[in-house]
Amino acid sequence: MFEKLERVVRMDVLRMLIGLFLIFCGIAVSMQFILGPIYGDIGQAELAVWYYLDMVMAVSIAITVAVQLQRKRAADRIRGDTLNRERLEANLMFFLSLVVAIWFFRNWFDFLSSSPIGDQSVATMVIWYILDPILAILVGLTGIRIWRNSAP
Repeated sequence: MFEKLERVVRMDVLRMLIGLFLIFCGIAVSMQFILGPIYGDIGQAELAVWYYLDMVMAVSIAITVAVQLQRKRAADRIRGDTLNRERLEANLMFFLSLVVAIWFFRNWFDFLSSSPIGDQSVATMVIWYILDPILAILVGLTGIRIWRNSAP
């Protein structure tokens, strides 16, 4: 009996750590998005921060898509054809996370393959300006939801 309880506690701790990671990723992206232009004139400093932050963002968006897919499947399992709030939220968050993932990975691969790194077109930069705040909010909300569901 204690082994089962111990396993449940470990899973809750793991979920809380994942939620915390997503929350901090959302905060970091928001802060970099807002404060990046302040120190953007210092050589390649802003670009270097985005280079490493993009790696963290890639992990966080992959986790977010997986969590939102699981949430969507759970909401779709509920019997009945009626549309309730949970089902609507689950579907919206899942499909939004897919759109964000597609935009992010397309732009990130373009960022990494450009020569020199970060030399992107104006259209790609506009997508980054739209994508970064949406990603920060989506990842942050997913992290908060995971944290709340796993907290004792």
